[in-house]
Amino acid sequence: MSSWGRLARAARHRLRGARERLGCRTRLVGLVRPEPWTTQAHLDALAEALREVSPTAVLLVARGDDDPVAGCDGTDLLLRLEPDAVLDPAVLRGAVDLARERGLPVVCPAGRGGPADPRNVVAPAARWTSTDASPLTARAVDVAATLGDATPGVAGAWWTPGAGDSHLPLAEQRRFRVDLAEERTRGLLELLRDLPPSLAALDLEEDLLARHLPRAYVDAIGGGPAHLEALRPLVRDLVEGHRVAHVPVSARRAAYAAAHGTWEDLALLLDHDGDHPTGLPYDAPSGLVDLPDGLSAAVSTMPEEWRRIEDVDRVSHAALLHAWREGDETHLLGVAWTDYRPGLEPDVQLGMGGVWLDTYVRPWEDGQVAVAVGRAHEHHVAAGFRVVAATGTELSYVRVGTSGRHHVIEPDWIPDPPRGAPRVVAAEVGDATLRVTLDAPVDRPGTLVGPRGRAHAGSLEGRVLTLPLTATSLGADGPLPSGRYRLDGPDVGAHPRLLAEPSDLHEGATGVALGVGPAGRLQVHVGTALTTTERSARGQRVLRERPPVRRPRTVLLEAFHGRSADDNVGPVARALHDRAPDLDLALVVDDPRVTPPPGVRAVVRRSAEWHELLRGAAAYVGNAAAPSWWTKPPGMVHLQTWHGTPLKRIGEDRGPGDLAVWRHRRDVAAQAAGWDALVSANPLSSRAFRTAFRYDGPMLESGYPRNDLLVDPERRAATGARVRRALGLSVDQRVVLYAPTWREHAGVRDAKPLFLDAPGVTAALPDAVVLVRGHYNAGGSADAFAGAQRVVDVTRFPDVAPLFCAADVLVTDYSSVMFDFALLDRPIVLLTPDLEHYRDVERGFYVDLESHAPGELVRTTSDVVDLLRAEDTGAAARAAFREEFCPWDDGRAAGRAADWVLAQLA
Repeated sequence: MSSWGRLARAARHRLRGARERLGCRTRLVGLVRPEPWTTQAHLDALAEALREVSPTAVLLVARGDDDPVAGCDGTDLLLRLEPDAVLDPAVLRGAVDLARERGLPVVCPAGRGGPADPRNVVAPAARWTSTDASPLTARAVDVAATLGDATPGVAGAWWTPGAGDSHLPLAEQRRFRVDLAEERTRGLLELLRDLPPSLAALDLEEDLLARHLPRAYVDAIGGGPAHLEALRPLVRDLVEGHRVAHVPVSARRAAYAAAHGTWEDLALLLDHDGDHPTGLPYDAPSGLVDLPDGLSAAVSTMPEEWRRIEDVDRVSHAALLHAWREGDETHLLGVAWTDYRPGLEPDVQLGMGGVWLDTYVRPWEDGQVAVAVGRAHEHHVAAGFRVVAATGTELSYVRVGTSGRHHVIEPDWIPDPPRGAPRVVAAEVGDATLRVTLDAPVDRPGTLVGPRGRAHAGSLEGRVLTLPLTATSLGADGPLPSGRYRLDGPDVGAHPRLLAEPSDLHEGATGVALGVGPAGRLQVHVGTALTTTERSARGQRVLRERPPVRRPRTVLLEAFHGRSADDNVGPVARALHDRAPDLDLALVVDDPRVTPPPGVRAVVRRSAEWHELLRGAAAYVGNAAAPSWWTKPPGMVHLQTWHGTPLKRIGEDRGPGDLAVWRHRRDVAAQAAGWDALVSANPLSSRAFRTAFRYDGPMLESGYPRNDLLVDPERRAATGARVRRALGLSVDQRVVLYAPTWREHAGVRDAKPLFLDAPGVTAALPDAVVLVRGHYNAGGSADAFAGAQRVVDVTRFPDVAPLFCAADVLVTDYSSVMFDFALLDRPIVLLTPDLEHYRDVERGFYVDLESHAPGELVRTTSDVVDLLRAEDTGAAARAAFREEFCPWDDGRAAGRAADWVLAQLA
């Protein structure tokens, strides 16, 4: 017998013993632990509902650390009541009768489905003890724990994302192992078959379908078709004849596909769910959710009950977005809505003096409502509410809901400023500054300070404080990067109305919003200039669906999803402007710090104009994947430049992957079908791109535009000198550029894998300065080796090519930067302590690195230091490397790419 079978048999034995100890029941006991907002009137109503069911029923109220059932008799029937429950005696009576009939000791009257709905009876322990501060009686806990032990898959042992084995090949990780999926399936099937009839009320099948198998489906995509086949017997056993209306529709659809469809069907449905995280698209009259294209006939024709919106999907939500007091008046702005039921009006009650009071509710029509609701396919036009009430300081809680479902919320009051501090009463943005007007004078100006920089110093004139939205970063002046900034200077707050209903503070690509910290001090949030409509999920969907407007002289350019103005895209933009100054060149920016080249304007990512240009521009030039939902419209020219020569395998060539990898591959392959040309830096790239992207279109084998700078001696020298001056480096210092790629297995996709001890290098080499350059994914991470002498984190430097010009040595690993830096014929060191794992497990290589490397492969920082101290002997290796991998870089690659674009537009 398997370990799962032994566990199931032991659990059944313990369960029988627990039921024998319980004996028969003669009295009904309600247990409640009130929340601070629970009123005595509500407790009295609960007690009355219990007495309607049984005249001898009692309500036990627990406060503090009391055990509410310490004195209960062994024959009592216990009812775990939520503190804000509204009991229907008929439903309660049906639940009690069902519990007695099935020999169950604990009832959770949730009031769902009707008097005889078994979901009103016992639920697993996590559902009915999670809010208790003290233990229940030993017999209740015994039964709850027994039920939890009896269903190890339900208790959480099914899914083990933190198994600590992500460094292993995918097929050996516990999440994706087929043999473990088979064992779990066998164990759960045996357990479900042998459960006594009295436990049918627990609806363990529903729990598996709704909560746990969806995570197993995700693992099945990584584990491959064999993994799904291992799950299929369990899924089929659960879906056949099951009451599917109580399972959320996303889990319902996936279960049907797992039971009756192919592995590709399941992947397509999970991909569809991932594309719609804010609610599935559906047909309102029928209530049926959409199905993605490409499904097999067995799944695309699934019965309607498997894709219909049901009550379980109509989840109620409520939130208070702003709460403040002005004198005796309380102001509340909030939202309340129910998923898949747009149009419901919120109901609001105020908790004051131990009672709930109805209040007059006015609609709040503001773009913040759609942002807070976050539903792309539903227009919750009535979700926003405004309350102005004379409550003084007595208001403690607010009860908000829709369609009879309520949420109790403790207001998060906008804090007052420090005592005596003035407040901002007006604000405007212009000339790269934020000007705020105060209601009282201050004695000095201030400066905005945040984790990504310190702005230029502000100025003060009367009650107007002028705060520059610019800063000096890595030797260059420019807009403040995105982030939250505090005011370093006088204590200043902000008027609540200015925070709750702000006007748009936009200039160019920069957007500003005011806020306050916990102590009431002013904060400034800097980002891109998006309206609230553009920031909402519904607004984005509406913008995508607008009819296109052709812009025959507009070229849209995008580098690294709007986080850069350079790489291959920047040089192509400059070449286009030089050749056709009348072209409208628009660069996508997703951070105010990104500055377009001369002759190129900025368009904010996710803005209305960005959507318009994605559908109507004459050409689109990008260096990475476009948005996953986007399809190139007819008549548009799409030039894909990509962003590096691939040493590591990419796309379809990289071997097995999880659901995220599968989705990325599918998105890129779908977009590659619409590329009109793909820029290649060398023959290796041409071969790799064909297979990695399933691309069979034109290949511009012209070299990389970003490398034109590196092969122009005069520009290269001038750029290197400029960068050194900007970074405060002398011509005598030896500049070591450390530029590793990112690592998936180490969980540092958005961080910097620092295998080089940069302070150790500078300590060993007094003339050395180490520049640390993380992958572009790490642009928002904290500086590495902050405070270390002669170590500078240059990850946020706008472009890496000028850093090459300033560097004397490159230390890298498997990054494509080695193919670019090789053009300079300067020393390259490859620090590769994880070579075997990266090559054999994580990615794999297109070429044998050890036999083709442009420099020595080493394992430790000491090895790097030794090489930097020694004489350079790598010239021959670098020459052979350039001959093979840099044959087309002649300084004119950007011009060739621009000429191709112009030829297509002619």
